[in-house]
Amino acid sequence: MKVESELNNLFDQYDVEENAVTNAFLQTLAVNEGLLQDFLRCYFKIRVGENSTVTISSQKKPASSEDSGGEKEKPEGRPDGWIIIDDSKADDSKAIAFEVKIKRAKINKEQLRKHSNCFGNYNEKFICVITPDEENHIPELKIKNVSIKWLSWREIYNFIGNEKRKYSKLSEFLTKQLKEYLSMKKDLVGFQGINYPSGYNYKDAKIILRNLINEIKPEIEKKYPELEHKPEEDRAEPHEYQVYHDSVWSFLAKCENHTEDIHFTFWLAKTHMGIGLSVPNNAEDRWKRLNSIFRDNFEEFKGKLF
Repeated sequence: MKVESELNNLFDQYDVEENAVTNAFLQTLAVNEGLLQDFLRCYFKIRVGENSTVTISSQKKPASSEDSGGEKEKPEGRPDGWIIIDDSKADDSKAIAFEVKIKRAKINKEQLRKHSNCFGNYNEKFICVITPDEENHIPELKIKNVSIKWLSWREIYNFIGNEKRKYSKLSEFLTKQLKEYLSMKKDLVGFQGINYPSGYNYKDAKIILRNLINEIKPEIEKKYPELEHKPEEDRAEPHEYQVYHDSVWSFLAKCENHTEDIHFTFWLAKTHMGIGLSVPNNAEDRWKRLNSIFRDNFEEFKGKLF
């Protein structure tokens, strides 16, 4: 028997994306003790003892009124999640508050300062900020008695993808789901290769192509600084009854209206990817230039094109 699933990713259950991403990451840590211990040791230099109790909680419950994305946004100053480590025998306790962003350059320093008021009487206090930025935007932020740790989502993605770890079947499944979920969120972890875990689909292909263009755009602009324009919004999905070529495409162009001049076109299909240099019909000066280059053979050249 062959079963093909078209269900949402396991973690894709929240209306508010930041809640979903936070919950997905913390849920994965909660079911994988080894991954949790590695995370605490690697980023916070915390070693969990045999007598310790670790409590992991997220800010909101799925499908609750707090997750509406409307007026019921989280109260300012309340973190997105917590990890509490309590060793009663050693009289040692630690708390990590999480602030999660899914868009770049959205860190609010005042918000982080308010988070520091949420801590109780813990021996060590941390605020972990996770964002899609390429660099730390708060390196100079200091809060008394609180350590600030910034991580990028790309670093989280690479951390959970460490193949050296041994997982149980459940932990392996959840970790795989989390990697897929993070990679399919727009602009969260960047380009991670062309991979369709559940088979080719238009929505995932758009995100992969968008991430690829964002990744290579700085290098292209070094050689061709004029090619700075790309679509502001993703193209709408084709109508389900419409006949269309089963691929997604995008561009880097000199003009906002890419059909006015020469541009790079990118496309991604089920079996291949392509990059082409396009000369649109409206680019009359380019066609005149081509005409002067090919001279007598121009009509033959144009005939081959069309």
